Amino acid sequence: MKQLLATIIVFLALAKLNAQHISFGRALLPDEIILQYAGNSGWLSAGFGYETKNQKFSGTVLYGFVPEGISKQVIHSITGKIAWHPLRRKIAGFDVELINTGLFLNYAFGEQYFAFDPPYYPYKYYDFPSAINTAIFVGQSVGFHRWKLYYELGSTGKELISYFGNTQTLKITDVLTAGIGVKYQPGWK
Repeated sequence: MKQLLATIIVFLALAKLNAQHISFGRALLPDEIILQYAGNSGWLSAGFGYETKNQKFSGTVLYGFVPEGISKQVIHSITGKIAWHPLRRKIAGFDVELINTGLFLNYAFGEQYFAFDPPYYPYKYYDFPSAINTAIFVGQSVGFHRWKLYYELGSTGKELISYFGNTQTLKITDVLTAGIGVKYQPGWK
């Protein structure tokens, strides 16, 4: 009974605090809700993002997955992405970002992936951890009202190192990936 009473008191106190400081609570709400297909974040990924006030920079967090059938087993991952949007224009009523560029860090979950060399392999047996990928990307977007459609072309650091070490056998298209997505800006701030 004491725990129930304490929970109700804490809940009421937080509700009063939230009512007094609603602007703080709204500041935590994301600027964008995102759904993306492919692009080194999973077969399908979803998440949220924030933009700076001048809309030149953005940060995104995505949960991605690859279903069994596309992969030998289901893959779950989380991606943190930062982007720079240097060129924005209004063209025929559309908000166009002529270029977006950035980088991201992706972490894949599962026993088949490792961030550090597994103990049953000699030290430095693998050059790179299989669970962690860093990547760079470039792309564009077109927005109308609260919706934005975008694409990205990118490559992971591992792929670029492989390419530049094997330019005679690999083409740049062998290490590039593409992603397409939609962003919804709820406008609740």
